[in-house]
Amino acid sequence: VSYYVGMISIYTVNTRTGALTYMGYVDVVGTGTRSVAIDPTGGFLYAANLDNDVIAAFAINTATGALTGLAGSPYAVTDPASVTVDPSGKFLYVTSTGANATTVFTLGADGAPGAARVIAGRNGTVEMAMTSGHSAVRYTPKAAFVANVYSSTLSQFDIATNGQLAPMTIASVASSQPNPHWVTADPRGNYLYAGASNGTVGQYAIGVDGVLNALTPSTAALPGGGWSNMVAIDPSGRFAYVPNQLNGNVAQFAVGSDGTLASLSTPTVVAGSQPAYAAVDPTGRFVYVANIAGDSISQFTINTNGTLAVMGVPSVPAGDRPGAIAIHPSGRFAYVCNTGSADNTVSQYAIGTNGALSSIGANVATGNGPLGLAIDPSGRYLYVANRADSTVTQYTIGANGVLAPMVTPSVSIPGGGPTMLAVDPSGRYVYTTNQFGSSVSQFSIGTDGALSALGTAISTGTDTGPLSIVITGDIQ
Repeated sequence: VSYYVGMISIYTVNTRTGALTYMGYVDVVGTGTRSVAIDPTGGFLYAANLDNDVIAAFAINTATGALTGLAGSPYAVTDPASVTVDPSGKFLYVTSTGANATTVFTLGADGAPGAARVIAGRNGTVEMAMTSGHSAVRYTPKAAFVANVYSSTLSQFDIATNGQLAPMTIASVASSQPNPHWVTADPRGNYLYAGASNGTVGQYAIGVDGVLNALTPSTAALPGGGWSNMVAIDPSGRFAYVPNQLNGNVAQFAVGSDGTLASLSTPTVVAGSQPAYAAVDPTGRFVYVANIAGDSISQFTINTNGTLAVMGVPSVPAGDRPGAIAIHPSGRFAYVCNTGSADNTVSQYAIGTNGALSSIGANVATGNGPLGLAIDPSGRYLYVANRADSTVTQYTIGANGVLAPMVTPSVSIPGGGPTMLAVDPSGRYVYTTNQFGSSVSQFSIGTDGALSALGTAISTGTDTGPLSIVITGDIQ
């Protein structure tokens, strides 16, 4: 490739000596061609042109090596630095150095890039290397952490190979702030963050033994004080967003290399009335915030510096007192619990290519007092924790994103008062925090998605009022 003149030179190779013979060149688009990749069949070539924000695609004449541009080429990509084709030849990956992201295209039989999605990365995403691998990826659940609102502690559990929980040697640690509500781990499982009603976020390191240790400082303050009900971390682990229920905004933080939070240049962005819950989509491009008093969902895009920008349509309607939000692993659908006593439903939305939400059907009935919800990693099942009637309702997710109750629509947690739940990332187990019973219930997920009790509920001991749970693990 020739960066300054924007062209690809073509050579034949002497298979005996390795000597190259120049055949000519093809123009790409303007200047800035800096990377090329060939698919595994040898039939197609892709070039990244940094200066013109495009990638070019060519068919390769396997007899002569000549390049012919594909119909539809070039394709727009922001700041493309390099191109990589996966070993199966099904996907094209384009790193974007200025956008700190990677665009993934599906490749058709004709070699043309098709549907694309964007995955957020770290600062200065430039090059990518990919191996074919020798075995399937395995996710092994490792530890569970529970926020106990009444005792101001965080419980710590090991997860056995059969999915059952056991208290760690140090069963709990004192919270860095009073009345912790919600716990969130960063994507790599190195740090844990807790929201609370005193306007701070607790910040902890997760040791190799799973034990929590408070960072220095142990808390990060919300700009202007308020109530940090929960913390949402973007998939790259670079940014954190905290709805401030009292001040009607979302606090925006950068996550440092040591896990501590620091306010971004724009510390807050205005949301709706009493914003309490937030979720980041899997591509790291959009944030959604549930406004409990406003009966709405605020919509934001994430700028390259991590700050949020209000979408053209700032919010969409939800049910009565919308709460926890779950985003489908595909990034195509979103679901929101409506916690109002006269509602007891889940709202269903499609996520457009620009991130905007649109309703995909009537709200779906849950049990009484739905507070938490979670989707399994395959994107086939959704579960809702209903505190008022101590049940977990279970649904299948259709190809169009619409929920349907399972044959057994709910499972019971007698006297438990489940508040939040978590599906482990291997997709085999579900755990609920039971506020009334001061315990954690454990379930296995059947082949049809239905839950079955996994042993007995695990007591949090002297730690009372468990509200939320997060699972960490190892990926191999």
